[in-house]
Amino acid sequence: MQAKLARDARSMFDVGMYLVALITPLLTVPQLVIIWSSHQTQGISVITWGAYAAASGLWLIYALLRKQKQLIVTQLLLFILDFAVVLGVYIYRS
Repeated sequence: MQAKLARDARSMFDVGMYLVALITPLLTVPQLVIIWSSHQTQGISVITWGAYAAASGLWLIYALLRKQKQLIVTQLLLFILDFAVVLGVYIYRS
């Protein structure tokens, strides 16, 4: 009985982590909207967002090597979005 409860709890946690993997990258979208729609880049640190993109790239490689689906999804999305922030800052910085 306890083993089944532990499996069920682990399964529910796995489902929750898939949701986190999809939701977390969406937190970057408001920043992207500001940069790409209004071309406002004041106060955006290219070093910080570049570091985020680099870290996501490294985590993505790790996830691919370990075949961890939640991390692959999250880090791929984060890498793309973080890179888009950096690119937008370079394009629109005056």
